[in-house]
Amino acid sequence: YLMKNTFDYNCLVFVNNRATVEKTTRSLKIIQNLHGCSKYVLAHHGSISSEYRKEAEDILKNKHQNSTIISTSTLELGIDVGDLDRVVQIEPPYTCSSFLQRMGRSGRRTGKPVLRMMCKREDSLPGASLFDIPMNLIRAIAIVELTINNHWVEPTLYSSKPFGLLYQQTLAYIKSKVDVRLSNLRDDVFSLYPFRNITWDEYLILLKHLIRSGHLYLMPESRCIVLGSFGEIVTKSYDFYAMFKSKKEISVKYNGNIIGTIQGAPTVNDLISLVGRTWKVISCNDWEANVEPSTEFAISSWRSGVPDIHGTIMRKMHNVLKSNEIYEYLDESAVKELIRIRIHAKNCRVTDFIFESDGFIVIHPWIGTIQFETLLSVLSTFDSVKKIRSLSPYKIIVDTDDTVKQLLDKIRAFDFDKYDNKDIFTSDPGSLMSHHKYSNFAPMELIKSMYLADRLDFNFEL
Repeated sequence: YLMKNTFDYNCLVFVNNRATVEKTTRSLKIIQNLHGCSKYVLAHHGSISSEYRKEAEDILKNKHQNSTIISTSTLELGIDVGDLDRVVQIEPPYTCSSFLQRMGRSGRRTGKPVLRMMCKREDSLPGASLFDIPMNLIRAIAIVELTINNHWVEPTLYSSKPFGLLYQQTLAYIKSKVDVRLSNLRDDVFSLYPFRNITWDEYLILLKHLIRSGHLYLMPESRCIVLGSFGEIVTKSYDFYAMFKSKKEISVKYNGNIIGTIQGAPTVNDLISLVGRTWKVISCNDWEANVEPSTEFAISSWRSGVPDIHGTIMRKMHNVLKSNEIYEYLDESAVKELIRIRIHAKNCRVTDFIFESDGFIVIHPWIGTIQFETLLSVLSTFDSVKKIRSLSPYKIIVDTDDTVKQLLDKIRAFDFDKYDNKDIFTSDPGSLMSHHKYSNFAPMELIKSMYLADRLDFNFEL
């Protein structure tokens, strides 16, 4: 199906992760070879070397031949991709903004953007024993409806207390100056707009912590602030000025040239999938692996989390499940699948928000990921709740002696400002520090403050 939708076109195929890029690129090449097709099929994602990515971009812009590039969001914006006939999306993206940006990549030749979206027929969410309703088709419809008919995209999200960014800007400022005093940091760094929700006292806490930990040093006589030993190491890193967080990756080389990177150190004879091909490891160490081509099949994986889903998309998905509307852009098989899913959802009471079942209280909140996590934290504060199982952001099963009404009353009456034990909302230090680069250099009290500001949202109803 993918070959039929790409064979005669110059097109981009978007997928949601790097492993799927590699698997799809290799599979499409095999299918095309079986049909005697020699069309270019290339991979493009952040773990492929810049030389191979540039090759894909140049081929895509060639007006004299058609090509298919399989990509993650690396080709979503900011790079000239020439005149594309169409875009294909394998599984829906997680945001309306991505859908809109990807659809807008096509149509320069014809003046009419074209996007084909493919959703795999599935029995349930992968690995989800709590929730047996397939959601990809429903999310796809919800995103199309919100973007095309409601003209809605997600609002821009930003950290209200970006202590990691404040750390980086403080060290960058000190690195570029001499005779830096506290008043300079207050006027030139702390006053910047991104830090408007951070108090001066919080900044002082950060600075004192950085001095104690060796990232900064306070000159005893002049009272000037300079980089400490750890600060010198951090600022000399090649990626110091990049604010996105990346995991450590191993370079993969063929004939001395880097073809890309993978996560985790392989061993000799391991198979690696990269740039749409399979490679066998012939030698390796902790920072690089040397490879040779292989005809065997391999799947490389990269660890990356699932993006948050906005509450507006979740509510639209709920509406799609409850509705009887058949959408004109669905093909025949998608219509049949939608009808099947709706019947199944009704039988499983998935569109019901909260009810009792087999001695448990089942909640389908249909709220965004952040609100879902907030609800879980609220439920964990109740003494009457014995155990909670959940599948974010779809379903919560609560073992409690409360009735539905009693539990709802407790949720609605919960007042975070008056709740004493706020540490229950920040009980996992690892997740606190995983959201922002450099946040692990801030003291825990500031990390918790940042987490509470960014990852709690009580603005929801059941």
